[in-house]
Parts: sequence; C-alpha cells; structure tokens
Amino acid sequence: MIFSTRYSYIVLCVGLAAVFFWFGINKFIHPGTQLIYIGTQFGYIQGIFEVLIGLSLVSGVFTRFFSLLGVVLLVAIIVVAGFNEIAVRDLGLIGGLLAIFLWPERR
Repeated sequence: MIFSTRYSYIVLCVGLAAVFFWFGINKFIHPGTQLIYIGTQFGYIQGIFEVLIGLSLVSGVFTRFFSLLGVVLLVAIIVVAGFNEIAVRDLGLIGGLLAIFLWPERR
C-alpha cells in the first residue's frame, strides 16, 4: 500500500514545494546573495513566483499551471545564468515539475 502513485505524487509535490519555498523566501531574506546575474526587482518577482509555485504544489490548486510556470522560470534562469552547477540542479527540478505537469488526472 505504501508503494502507490498517490503517495509518490504527494511526496514529489511536498519535496518540490519545500525547495521552491526555500528559494523564494531566501530571495527576500538575503536579496544580495543570489542576484548577481539578475536585477534586484526581477529577483523579488522571481521570489514571489517561487513561493506561489510552492503554495500551489502543497495546496493542489492550479498545480499543472504552476508546475509549467516553474519549468519556464527555471529554463529562463538557465538561459540568463548560463550552464553551470546551478543549471544542473535546475535540470533536476525541471524533471520533477514536468513529472507533476504530465501526471495523469486524479479522480
């Protein structure tokens, strides 16, 4: 019973939500540490989107929309920052968000 797609989906959503909450809140607590390659205003906007993605993943509201928004946001970061260790991390997050986006409808 513990090995089911329902629990897999929940664990995936909660795990990704924790990461996006961390990223989003961190942009407000320490705005100068992660905004080397982007402007401060964009960093705050990015932080808001990351918190909204986390809230969506935890609440289950508009999950597909926000998971796709997360993919677009992470791809934009890779394009702006270039391919480095952050991009490799973001590729893993993109994979998780795409899994949520493509997850079969729950009935």
